[in-house]
Amino acid sequence: MMQSYIGYFRASYKEAVVYRFRLLFMLMSPLVLMIVQYFLWNSLYDSTAEPLFGIAREQYINYVFVGLAIGYLTANMVDLFIADDIKTGMITSIYSRPVSHMFTWFAKFLGGKIVELVIVFPLIIVLLYLGSDSITTSAVVAFSASTVMAIFLAFLINYLFGLMSFVTTNYWGVMFLKGSLIAIFSGQLIALDAFQHFDSSLLESVVPGRVIDIVGPFIAFVGYLSDVLPFKGIFYIPSGIYSGIISSQYEIYRGLVHQLTWVLVLGISAFVIEKKLKDNLVVLGG
Repeated sequence: MMQSYIGYFRASYKEAVVYRFRLLFMLMSPLVLMIVQYFLWNSLYDSTAEPLFGIAREQYINYVFVGLAIGYLTANMVDLFIADDIKTGMITSIYSRPVSHMFTWFAKFLGGKIVELVIVFPLIIVLLYLGSDSITTSAVVAFSASTVMAIFLAFLINYLFGLMSFVTTNYWGVMFLKGSLIAIFSGQLIALDAFQHFDSSLLESVVPGRVIDIVGPFIAFVGYLSDVLPFKGIFYIPSGIYSGIISSQYEIYRGLVHQLTWVLVLGISAFVIEKKLKDNLVVLGG
């Protein structure tokens, strides 16, 4: 059985090599986003005399830089590929063999990720070097462990969303929902400290008081959800450890335990759910 997974790994690796220029083009979009965020947050820090959300300027800039590297490492489209397999009927090629559906896709995921790493490795090294002035050896170890778990979490979350294609004939709406959840609750759009240290006085000059009374509790609720959901393990925890936003030993250990717990929960859930869903699978193509 292991030979089958190695075969899927090699096939995915070769496909990524063949389409490496397409891959390189796709990987440019996070770089553009990073540049926009860099100038945006520098402007915001220039307009205030105090650290925003309790985060110093240098920490947030490092958060943005290292976040680009994390984004490269965790990005995947496993959910779209699963949806396409169900739509075209190609999923039967997996179920006709004595292999696990989830492990098959994980092997494919790793195969493509190896090529991505080769392409963006120099950029990742530069980005990490830019934020390396104040990081300690223990933080580097914690960051490395956190990044590995972030890769696992990103795969499992996308895989679980992909399984929704088993019960819906159109995955596009689910895809946009997934993208919104990850952008907000992972800390990719804005550091989660913004929700947890929200200052309503920032809105007093532009928003009516009644609206602030509603928005304030809502943002606090979003902050609570972001702290318990698995999404922050994809982006905020590894980026926060490296940038120093997460600095105390307690917070670092808490973040690593959060990631490990969700890797185990989502991994077991994905295995069980896939077993249940495949018995009622309706293929549209093939």
